[in-house]
Amino acid sequence: MELFDQPSPRRRVTISGALRLARLLPILDVLHTPFLPDLRTVVSHCDAPAPVIDPEAAASDALSGAVTSLRQWRARLAEATDVALPSYYQSTAAGIALLVATPDATDPRSRFARINAIAGNFWNCCDDIVHRAGGFRAPPLRTLKTTLRGVEDLWFNRDLTLLAGPADPHDVLEDRLRELARKGEARREVAELIAHCAGWPPPDTGNS
Repeated sequence: MELFDQPSPRRRVTISGALRLARLLPILDVLHTPFLPDLRTVVSHCDAPAPVIDPEAAASDALSGAVTSLRQWRARLAEATDVALPSYYQSTAAGIALLVATPDATDPRSRFARINAIAGNFWNCCDDIVHRAGGFRAPPLRTLKTTLRGVEDLWFNRDLTLLAGPADPHDVLEDRLRELARKGEARREVAELIAHCAGWPPPDTGNS
């Protein structure tokens, strides 16, 4: 794959994974995910130097603090395997975030494959939820010519094209996050529809 023919493939895999994670955030937001700020920190700080996990230094290092928190949440959600429950999606997102934030000595190709397999399954499960409830006939999705996984694959393939090109990887990250932000309202509507189809609690509107 061309991505691995470029300089710093480990860094490019990290950014690819962060973009995968960023596209999950509207769903995690709708699910009232308590560690959502940690997930956002991983996305925003993913191109920083790899953190050294030290409990005494965590407070002064945003990424290290997020990693410590995510490891704790991941341990608490270790048994979350029921794809009908929000905890499965929260645990999956935490797992992706840790793969992004803590590359350690993992082979970049292996890490790349693991992130992509986990993210792909996340979207496949969302597709199953929406399909069973007839949600693809609802306004946010009825104009789609593909599945939610298909939409993700389109974004992902564009990420790879850009990351395999001459642009600086950090510039690719920033440009893609800006593009994603422009789609924020539409993606929030889709996330709310997924939650509705699954029968999960509605988002908190702040009204009592």
